[in-house]
Amino acid sequence: MLSRTAKEGSCRKGPKLGHTIRVGLFSSYFPEHRDGVFARLSQDKDLDFTFLAGSPRVGSYIKASTSKLYRYRPIRVFAIPILRTKNFVTYRCGAVWALLRRKYDVLILANDILGLEAWICCLLSRLLRVPVCIWGQGLSRPPSRFRDILRFVLTSLSTAALYYTDEGRDYWIKRGIPKKKLFVAYNALDTDAQIKIRARTSQEELAAYLNAEGLDGKKIFVFLGRLIAAKKPRVFIDAVARAATHNPAIFGIMIGDGPVRYALEQYVLDQALTNHIRFIGAIYDESTIAKILMSSTAMLLPAFAGLAIEHAAVYGVPVILGDVAHSHGPEQAIVEDGKTGLRCPDEDLDAFATAILQLAGDSKFRESLSVNIRREIDEKYNVYCMAQGFIDAVHYCISKRSLGEGSLSVRLRRNAINMLGASVGLLTKAPCGLRILTFHEVSEDGQHGDAISKAQFAEFLSLIEDEGYVTIRARDLLAEWPKLLSQERIVLLTFDDGYAAHRDIVADLLTKRGMTATFFVLTMFLAKTRSSVIFSQHEQTFLCHEDLRLLSQAGFELGSHSHTHPLSGTVSPYQFYHEARRSRDILAEVLGYQVESFAYPYGRERAYTTTTRRILERIGYKIAFTQAETGLSVSSDLLELPRVGINRYDNVKTLRRKLHGGYELIGRIRKYVRAN
Repeated sequence: MLSRTAKEGSCRKGPKLGHTIRVGLFSSYFPEHRDGVFARLSQDKDLDFTFLAGSPRVGSYIKASTSKLYRYRPIRVFAIPILRTKNFVTYRCGAVWALLRRKYDVLILANDILGLEAWICCLLSRLLRVPVCIWGQGLSRPPSRFRDILRFVLTSLSTAALYYTDEGRDYWIKRGIPKKKLFVAYNALDTDAQIKIRARTSQEELAAYLNAEGLDGKKIFVFLGRLIAAKKPRVFIDAVARAATHNPAIFGIMIGDGPVRYALEQYVLDQALTNHIRFIGAIYDESTIAKILMSSTAMLLPAFAGLAIEHAAVYGVPVILGDVAHSHGPEQAIVEDGKTGLRCPDEDLDAFATAILQLAGDSKFRESLSVNIRREIDEKYNVYCMAQGFIDAVHYCISKRSLGEGSLSVRLRRNAINMLGASVGLLTKAPCGLRILTFHEVSEDGQHGDAISKAQFAEFLSLIEDEGYVTIRARDLLAEWPKLLSQERIVLLTFDDGYAAHRDIVADLLTKRGMTATFFVLTMFLAKTRSSVIFSQHEQTFLCHEDLRLLSQAGFELGSHSHTHPLSGTVSPYQFYHEARRSRDILAEVLGYQVESFAYPYGRERAYTTTTRRILERIGYKIAFTQAETGLSVSSDLLELPRVGINRYDNVKTLRRKLHGGYELIGRIRKYVRAN
């Protein structure tokens, strides 16, 4: 699901502009591996992305994108070389003009301290209040005090900044950049396409490939990248050769081309290493790369490693890296020594050879690294999480445009007015006739946890009945929204987690009174027969397949409460997506139809964010519930509806107050204080 910023819930949805948010994303060029994330951004119904870029420089090994899956506009890019360095001052045409004409609601520019348009646009954005977000690595490699000063100033001038890794964001938080304006779009290859290739590549195909290439029985180690001196490919060759003297099955494959290839090939010939090293040149066919990597034991990258790390990770290939951090790209964050790969001292051939032998000889250790490094892709470094980082940053930019910057006096006056308005709103808000209550466990005696006893629950139902309330389900609320808000004495009863007592006790008492309710089921414990497990520090019995079918047949509504009950706003977007999607799929398999309602686990502040809301909407949920206790209004979001919690400490008096909205004022004050 999802970026670390999204986990923390630091980005709030921006104000509606009356139209789709127009976003212009400028770059020097777009490589082919960006197709997946740009295509996903183009699918967002709230954002209208235009991607503007030039072409790779002449002689570049980068394959430019030719995708038709997103709107691309070519621009001119001027690059002026700086004397006695390998750097260029660049100017990407069109960005400044687009800002002056307000062609886009948000501009996304390269985080390039030598990019003139970035400086001009960031300065103009302060005057014209057109948000500018900068994106890129955000780190100087090797570290440079002067470059850091320039980056600090550029980042401070920008509305928001996007980084490829947590490392980049955390670096600038420590140096005083406000955390709320910094986001992470985990740098990713086209993982959607790669994962499909990974899934359809069979073991038989891999065996056939090894046989055809004469590599049966070999322990393959791969070098992937341009063959340039800075990447130290000689270290790879020498390390493989040294390891092969102890284990003849070790074999090195070098994928890539570059200016030092001829010299390397001659070196291999001179050292008589042709039985252990093979050059296969640059490969752009992903299926071929997949076969090589999925057949290999590990990837070894002595220096200047970047996206090759992700290429290895997506196919579950551990990575051996040189340990000079500034010599690698931000993707090195994926490689954790002993967990997803191994780190070796720079140019230490003995250390590299030892690492090769360790992975070649210990299949269990190698497999554990493989599982862990693949998880990094599945949970972070994928197109979904990268796209979500962009989306969160754009909405933050829109919210900042709405607030404006202004002088100190203007900001103070505005905050005073906002606080006064909020106070008046809190005190004068008209009561709503609809209430949503949430319960958890109900047991015979109510002797453990927050369980309500059967007798206590029966008293609550009697009060609801005596007060003249009509019970509805989540689907009824959805169908009649917002009409039900104007009606009096309507209550939606919801029950979380899916305990067996929800059918044995709750449904029975409700049916006897002609009441209905919605049950949100935690699917990790859902089985063909009832199961008893330790949950919330107590042994609990959960509903089974037949229970759900009987509840549905009795007219009760079933919804999702996730699969494993995570604190939704703190897990990655990718994890939350699979939690909500897997739960919905399991319920559909049991019930024979797709559920449309969802209850956030825990339901408090960090349980839901702009990101979680968008994920639910994309999966197909139509209505979702929190435990914010702030009350309902016409402006309430159907995917973040507040509920008032009922527990064992409540009695008839407190329940009556909650039904009459007595606790909503406190909830709204609490929400305002936390938001400000």
